[in-house]
Formats: sequence, structure tokens, C-alpha cells
Amino acid sequence: MPEWLHRRGARAPAPVALPAAEPEGYAGFKVVLDEPSPAPALGFDGFAEALAELITCSRAAFAAGIFGSWGSGKTTLMRAVQGRLVGDDVVTVWFNAWRYEKEPDLIIPLLDVLRDALRAKDRAWARDAAIAVGRAGRALLAGLKLSVGAIPGFRIDVEPGKMLESLRGNGPLSLYHAGYVKLQQAIARISGGGARRVVIFVDDLDRCLPETALELLESMKVLFAVPGCVFVAALDQEVVQTAITIKYGADSEISAADYIKKIFQVPFTLPQDGISDMHGYLNAVEASAGFGAAQRADFRDHVRPHLAQLAAAGPGNQREVKRLINSYVLQLKVMWLKLGDELDPDIVLALLCMQFRLDWQPYHDRLIAEPQVIQPLLRDAVQPAAGGQPPGALWLPGVAMPVPPSLLDYLGKAAWPLLHSADLRPYLAVTRSTWSAEPWIPQARIMAFQMRRSADEAQDGATVPESLLRDAQDLLDLIARRREPVGSLRSIRRDLEGTARQIVAALSESSPNIEARHARLTALLDRLDTVLRDYQQFAAASG
Repeated sequence: MPEWLHRRGARAPAPVALPAAEPEGYAGFKVVLDEPSPAPALGFDGFAEALAELITCSRAAFAAGIFGSWGSGKTTLMRAVQGRLVGDDVVTVWFNAWRYEKEPDLIIPLLDVLRDALRAKDRAWARDAAIAVGRAGRALLAGLKLSVGAIPGFRIDVEPGKMLESLRGNGPLSLYHAGYVKLQQAIARISGGGARRVVIFVDDLDRCLPETALELLESMKVLFAVPGCVFVAALDQEVVQTAITIKYGADSEISAADYIKKIFQVPFTLPQDGISDMHGYLNAVEASAGFGAAQRADFRDHVRPHLAQLAAAGPGNQREVKRLINSYVLQLKVMWLKLGDELDPDIVLALLCMQFRLDWQPYHDRLIAEPQVIQPLLRDAVQPAAGGQPPGALWLPGVAMPVPPSLLDYLGKAAWPLLHSADLRPYLAVTRSTWSAEPWIPQARIMAFQMRRSADEAQDGATVPESLLRDAQDLLDLIARRREPVGSLRSIRRDLEGTARQIVAALSESSPNIEARHARLTALLDRLDTVLRDYQQFAAASG
């Protein structure tokens, strides 16, 4: 308190609560966790409803397998099925196999998880059943001295003294059999004569080592035939095939399909078309990701238009889509530190989406490596000059196919800022050092590419268009005006000029063999581009 206020006996004014500052840049933007959506929007509702109804109305003594590749939505579907199995007549158990991968006997932690699920029911029958399940588990673990193989993937450790004691009287001779009988009795107590059922969902087998996943499946076969139990397991059939190959050898006649048939009475394979409803999937992501107001606005204004057009070009894997979104969030935070308000989110998304699609990746890689050259060529392809080549007919160096129409459509719409940015360099996280201090090099490369296109258009003509000959002479003049460098660049510079003169000569001479002339011209233009790239790399390294 100031001294003059203290002397007059006054009180200091209460501090004024200032409004919370707006987050700077993209502070507070969150990643999308790799968790199953509570509201699946992949057409899974119908699948989940059918599987849940099947589990409810059938006699509880079977195993269902949900098959699909990595990220195809197996966990999401199982969660949707589990959410429909409610009421006192059903006990659902979620077992993450990967979490217990190092356990020698998977059945023991599985029984622990089952016991916890029964305790959570808070019913008299469930409490009694939980006690019975615990006794069954202890019976299976009677003693820990001798290791006796019971079944493949399942080991029972017994103590000799306890084993001899168990042989007295009329009790079972096998500790394993005794434990199995107790387990059947426990499940029967849960089942209540068929009135209730236990549904055990087994997830994350794909995350286990292939051979471990096979051992876990064989361990669980102990419970597959227990009346009152239904198993629903998610796995990738390729993982099973890999495990079989590792265990039995590449020449084994056992196939994953045959092995799976012996375990699962109800197989269900997820559709292979990825995300068929991107709009619904993004709705589910937005609803469950916990975005703040700023990130929700960014998601709707930027992310959704790009991913919607990406889906139109071909559906994607939902886990990969989440990874793309997370990469976008991270790059926004990093790029904000460099560009501030100049940052364009659409450019970040465009680069990520081009990398996402396998058939777009070659063009992404060329753009990353040579943005000064590839950017204007793509822009010209998307918006050709009057009378020019139609979109989709452009050939890029190093790519033996025209630019896909789907990519050109994307670049002309959501990714439009990528082609019209004055400087892409800040956006290129991984860039080869190909930017040259001599701007004539990318200019010459663009001229060479345009000549290649004009030559392809005129390849059926008996005479060479005058415009093509003028372009070749302009290219030669551009190269010839350059001051001759020193060192290794001198020989490359001379090679450049010599190749350009050969191009002018090839266009100036008359030849009755049109195909041969076009082939020679194409080879010279390819040679010119190669030498220009060499010059560019040497110039960057030396300067």
C-alpha cells in the first residue's frame, strides 16, 4: 500500500480482474487421440446392431472374429457392439491383449479382468460369481514350482507336494482339469442356467508380436467352448498368417484362413473401402476431440474442405486421417513462430494431403524438392492458357504419368493457395537445398518443360511450329548470357549451352522422319533438364 494511503488509514483498492488473454496463434489446439469414436459414423451402426443382436439371441458358446487392416475401425466397431449390450443379463469384459503380452498365461489376467467386471455389477449373483472366478484362477495356479505343459500357449506351474495332495481321495488327477472344472462352474454361476451371458471383447492383438498373438489365441481357446461365454476378438488376418509362417515355416500348408476357421464360428471382415462417409466421420471426430472454439472454427473452415475433397478422390484409413490432422496441428504451432499472421493453414494442409495420397506423392516430392520449378508448372496445368494443353496432360520430370485429374481438381479448389503463394520455402519442413541464388536456373527449367509440352503437342505435324523454335532460341540466349563460372560449374555451364544449341539445330533442320525428330528432341530436352538440375545443385553447394 502506498505510504500516503497508510497514513490516512485508507484501504488499497481491490485488484481488478482482467479478462483472460486470447490464445496467441494456435495455442490450445489439441491433437486427435487414437481412440474409438463414441459415435461411429463409418456405416458401423448397422454392423454393430446386427452383431449385438446375434450375440443376444444365440446360445452363448461361440467366438466371433472381426477382421480388418490396421486403422480400419475394428476397435470402434467392438465398442459400438459393447455399447448395445446392456442390462443385468449380460456382463461385458474388455481385454487389451497387448497390455498383458508378457504374461506367461493369458487366461490368468483375463480372469482378473472378468472378476473386476463382475464386482462392478453390484448384484448378489455377480458377487458370488466373482468369488467363483477367483477360486478358478487360483486352482489354475496351484503351486509355482514345476512347469508342466498343458496346451500350446498355456502353461501350468505346480508344486510337487500340492500335486500329491491333490491325488488323494476322489478328486481330479489333473490340476489343470480341476481348475477348468471350477472355471466352468464359475461361468455357469454367471450364466444362471442360460439367463445371462459373459461377452469378452479381445482387442489390440495386432499390437502384439505376431508369434505372441498366435500364442494368445491358443491360450484363449480354453474359454472359447465354455457355455455362457461369447468371445469377440479383433485382429488382422495378415498378422495371423505372419505368425503361422514364423512358427511353422514358409512351406507350411497351414493358412491363416484355415487357422481362423478352427477358432471363430462367426467371422466378420470390415469393408476395405476405408472411410466411405468422410462427412460423418469428421462430425464424429469434431464431437469427440474436445476442440476449443478457435480450433472448431479452424477445423470447419480449413480441415473439412481439404479432407472432403481428399475423400472425393478416394477414401482413406481413419487412423491415417487422424495422423494427418495431428501433423497439421503440430505444423501450425511450429509455423506460427516463423510466420505469425502471415501463416496460411490451407498451404500446410495442401502439402499434407498431397503426401497422404499414394498417387499424389510423386508430385508432392517434386514440389518439395523444386518448388520454384514445379509450382508454376502445376499452376499452368490447373489453369492452362487459351488453346493450351488441357488439365491432366502435363508431364513432370521424373514422373512417368500425367498429373492425376483428381490432384488437378484438388489444386484448383481447396489447395489453390499452394499454387499462388509467393514463397513456399517457409512451409517446406523437409527441403533439399536446391534453391539457387541465380533465378535464371528455374526460369530455364520452366522454359524447357514448356518446350517439352509444345513438342508433344506438335509431334504429328510435318513442320515445327515457329513458336517452338523461338522458345528454343530464347532459352539458348538465356543460358548464353550467363557469365561463365569457375571450377566444376564451368564444364556444366558449357554442357548446358551445347545442349541448348543442339535443340535449336534439331528444330531448324527438316527431316522426313517425324517420329525420329520428335524422339531426338525429347531426349535433348530431358538431357537439358538433367544438366540444369546438376548446375542448380552445384551452385547451391558452392554458394
